[in-house]
Amino acid sequence: MRGFGRKLVTIAAFVLLSVLVLACGPQLLSRVVSPTETRSAAQGAEVVIVYSRSGGIARVNEEWTVYSDGRIVDIGGKERQVSAAAVADVLRQAEEAGFFEFSPKGPGNNLCNDCFNYRLSITSTGERHEVELIDAQEGVPDGIWALILSVQQLASPTR
Repeated sequence: MRGFGRKLVTIAAFVLLSVLVLACGPQLLSRVVSPTETRSAAQGAEVVIVYSRSGGIARVNEEWTVYSDGRIVDIGGKERQVSAAAVADVLRQAEEAGFFEFSPKGPGNNLCNDCFNYRLSITSTGERHEVELIDAQEGVPDGIWALILSVQQLASPTR
């Protein structure tokens, strides 16, 4: 019976670990530094925007890292380039929208099955600020939602 108990514990541990990897795998992978990101850092470009969107019925999980030189790297390590001026425009929009002073309250009762969760981190003039929001969250100024849309448009591969 002792051998059976040990096998049962081993199987239970394997199942639990499998569930955790499946549930958290994309988030864990999004923190891996790609060779592209290392190259950007080596070339003197700094990370100025990190944007992620997850959730919805389709279980979307996307993340983009934007560098000051216009380099954009997605969660899978794919790289594309926009102009440094386009990045500077979004950083200017963040300043104008009051992003660095904005401190969102909790999502309240606006939770829904088809909502997206957003995480936006911006570094500008040495100041870094990060917010986490959910669709239809109350108390979020229109300028912040417009900023999120601008980041999406900047990082979109169809741009």
